[in-house]
Amino acid sequence: MRGENVCQRDVERETGLRPSSVSAMIGNLERSDFITRMPAEEDARTKYLALTKLGRELCNKNKQLMDKCDEQIRNALTDEEQRTLKNLLVKVLDSLK
Repeated sequence: MRGENVCQRDVERETGLRPSSVSAMIGNLERSDFITRMPAEEDARTKYLALTKLGRELCNKNKQLMDKCDEQIRNALTDEEQRTLKNLLVKVLDSLK
């Protein structure tokens, strides 16, 4: 779901959350100046979401943190242990669907 032209319905579909929950989260992100809403030219009812400068900075910091965590996990586990962990996590994820 990365890229341009992400709307609230895209977020709802990708996360499986209720529209009211997504709307509340988007409102909080907008009030915190992490995102902006822009009207779609083709349909005034549709609002596209875009990261602000502050939002992009936060995403970059989070990506760096996640990359560091990934590296620490890879360094702590053998290749076989990493495969086992991945398989177990996929199994857990599948059970949550």
